Amino acid sequence: MSANSDIELLNNIVNHFSNFKDISLYKGREVYFFKRAILLVEDLLLNINSISKSVKNDDDMTGCADYKIPQVLRHLGILEYSDDLANLIDESQEIQHDSEMEVEIRANMIYAIELIKEKLHQNGVDMNSVQIDNALWLLSKNKVFKDKPHHLTRTIYY
Repeated sequence: MSANSDIELLNNIVNHFSNFKDISLYKGREVYFFKRAILLVEDLLLNINSISKSVKNDDDMTGCADYKIPQVLRHLGILEYSDDLANLIDESQEIQHDSEMEVEIRANMIYAIELIKEKLHQNGVDMNSVQIDNALWLLSKNKVFKDKPHHLTRTIYY
C-alpha cells in the first residue's frame, strides 16, 4: 500500500480497515470525520521516514472531530451552542452518537479550524489544519479551558 499524499494514505487506511470508517448520516447525507485515521496518518508521517519521504503533499487533511476541542472553542467564544445544547452539555447529559446535535458539534469544530487556518494564513502564519487541531487539543489540558464541560458521546470514533 503506497501513497503520494496524506489524503491518499488516509483513504487507504479507511478503505482497508473498517474500524476507521467514521462516517455519520446527517439529514440524509454522509459526513466523513475519520478522526482516528487522521491521527494514524499524522503519526505515520511524523514517525516513519520511509512514509514521510514518499508522501509529497501532507497539508490536505482536516482537523480531528474531537470532544475536547469544541470545549476550547466554546471557551474562546468561537463555537456557540443553542441554549438547549448548552444545557445538555453543562448538565453532563449524553448526546447520542450520530444524532444531529453530535454531528453538528463535530462538523462545526472542523469548520472552525478551517476558518482559523484561513485567518492565520491572512496574517502570515503557515499552519495546517492538523497543526491547529493539535494546538487546540494541547490548550484543552489547561485548567482555564475546563470551566465548562465537554460534550459526552459514547462512540469508538473519539
